[in-house]
Amino acid sequence: MLKISFTLIVSICIAFLFSRCVYHTKEAAIIPPIDTASCDTLAPVKYPEVATIFIDQACISCHDVGQTSPDLSTYATTKAYISANGVAFSQAINQQNTNPDKNMPQGSDKMPADNIKTIETWICQGMNP
Repeated sequence: MLKISFTLIVSICIAFLFSRCVYHTKEAAIIPPIDTASCDTLAPVKYPEVATIFIDQACISCHDVGQTSPDLSTYATTKAYISANGVAFSQAINQQNTNPDKNMPQGSDKMPADNIKTIETWICQGMNP
């Protein structure tokens, strides 16, 4: 009886310990966060400017309707994708993925820093049309 009680108590203690363990995952923050406090001090960026310097030049050749996902052919699809995948998007355009196939634009040099800053400002300011 004593052996059963001891085994039961040890089992309960182990179960309690493991139930208290939480496996924390944290996405590696490779990209420094955008300083949202400074967003309002920057010149307003609207979607047509982003489309001209970014989508038309670097993305649409692969990410048009019916081509490679995501579809970045319109304001609505671009905003929806970035809203749902912000960190992945930022890593891709900054070419900081550990998997080079996820860096954008694929097979090209990194976009100019000014273009990336414009895109990040647009995102920070709420992705206005």
